[in-house]
Amino acid sequence: HVFSGNENISADKDINGITYCDVPWLLSTDPSMELLRDSLDLQSSSSSSRLPRFAALGIDAYQVIPHLQRLPANNFDRYQGTTGKLSIDAQNRIYRQLIWAKFEKGRPETLGVTPDLTPDFSAQVNQ
Repeated sequence: HVFSGNENISADKDINGITYCDVPWLLSTDPSMELLRDSLDLQSSSSSSRLPRFAALGIDAYQVIPHLQRLPANNFDRYQGTTGKLSIDAQNRIYRQLIWAKFEKGRPETLGVTPDLTPDFSAQVNQ
């Protein structure tokens, strides 16, 4: 709830110094992600800009399909999605790594990814 997903420097300057995690969809400066965001904004209604995290979830739900068999087969394999770096455990649970950000001068500045907290179930599965 710290960041709406839409930059508002004058409204957010009072939260300078706040550190939080969020999805790459909102924080990434990767050109391919920026292009995808821009094309979605052009093609869709205002709901994608009002609810940007749901737009990212929909994109990942569709784009992760071809990777569903590969990801749980390898504990160290990840899919870089719009909602985070996705992995799947042996019980087919999806985990994601978010990006750290900190508000500076009213805008979020990325700090890096969160630690990978995906449980290692390989020992349990192989027994």
